[in-house]
Amino acid sequence: PRTAALLRRGARDDGEAAFAANIRLLAWFFGEQEDDAESVQLSQGVHAAVARGTNVPLWVLGSSTAGAAIAGQLGLPYAAASHFAPFQLSEAIWTYRQMFNPSAPTAQISEPYVMAGANLMVAPTREEAEFLFTTHQQMFVAIRRGTRGPLRPPVHAMDWAPHEEQMATSALRFSAVGTPGEAAEFLRVFAASYGIDEIILTGYAHDPAMRERSYRLMAEEWAKDSSPDAAAVG
Repeated sequence: PRTAALLRRGARDDGEAAFAANIRLLAWFFGEQEDDAESVQLSQGVHAAVARGTNVPLWVLGSSTAGAAIAGQLGLPYAAASHFAPFQLSEAIWTYRQMFNPSAPTAQISEPYVMAGANLMVAPTREEAEFLFTTHQQMFVAIRRGTRGPLRPPVHAMDWAPHEEQMATSALRFSAVGTPGEAAEFLRVFAASYGIDEIILTGYAHDPAMRERSYRLMAEEWAKDSSPDAAAVG
C-alpha cells in the first residue's frame, strides 16, 4: 500500500511545495537512499534497490517562474517550455539563475544550465516551410478548440478566427520556419538573446518524410558553424 500511494498521483500533488518534494524524492530514489528524517517521511519507508546509486540526471521542465525557481533551488538544469509557452521566458531564466543553489542536496550541476524549446520547420524554400508549418498551427488551434485528432495536411490558407491567429502567433513565436540558413540564424539570435545554453527542437509534419527532412537540413546547416559560442541543438 505504501508503494502504491507513492505511485498514485492526484490533487495532493498540486502546488509548488509538493512538486519540489516529488523531485527531491526522485533524487533520493536515484541516489544512495540514505534514511535521513525528510527522506523517511517522503518515501514512507519504501526503498527501490533497482534505482539506488544510478544517479539518473534530472531536469525541471517549466513554463513559468515557479518551475524555474524550483529548478534553481534544487540545483538542477532547467528546461523552458518556450515552444508553446513563451510568455515568461525572460523572467523564468532570470529567476532560475538568481535562485540557483549548487550546494542543494539534490544539485547535479555546479552552475546554471538552461535549455529552451523552439519549433522547427525547414525546407528548401521559405514558402514551402511556411506551407508545411500550417500542420503545426492547425494542431495548436485544434488543441485550444478541444478538437484534438490526427495531424492535418498542410493548407495554403488557415481557417481560423482573428483571435485564434493572434493566440497561435503569440504562443508559437519561437518557431524557426524557413530555409536552413534562415532557421539557423533565428535559433542563434534566440539563444543569444536569452542566454540559452542548449535548444531542444520540436516539429510536426503531416508527412513524416518532411519532418525528417526538416531535421536533417537543420542539422546539416548547424554543423557548418563550429564556433565554440554556438549553442548546442538537440
